[in-house]
Amino acid sequence: MSQHTPGPWQLNGSTISGRDPLDLRGNYNESPVCTISHGWRNPDIDSANARLIAKAPEMAALLGKVIQWQSGQPIEMLLDEARALLLELDGEET
Repeated sequence: MSQHTPGPWQLNGSTISGRDPLDLRGNYNESPVCTISHGWRNPDIDSANARLIAKAPEMAALLGKVIQWQSGQPIEMLLDEARALLLELDGEET
């Protein structure tokens, strides 16, 4: 997988930030990942796009777990994690 700003990412208004990858001590130094433009678009769509982008590291991690899942292992934990992630993408708290 390619390198990206480590997650989790946080959505604050229209800015999505993550941990500064250069901070080797593990301190949380906010590092902007991207900014969502609010302009001619529908604000509900902008918010949904921002939530989706902010959850990208968690989605990538979950996909990695799904790929490594072995037949015979309990899949319920992965399904619960996927359901919780989808609720967050829809703007609901888990």
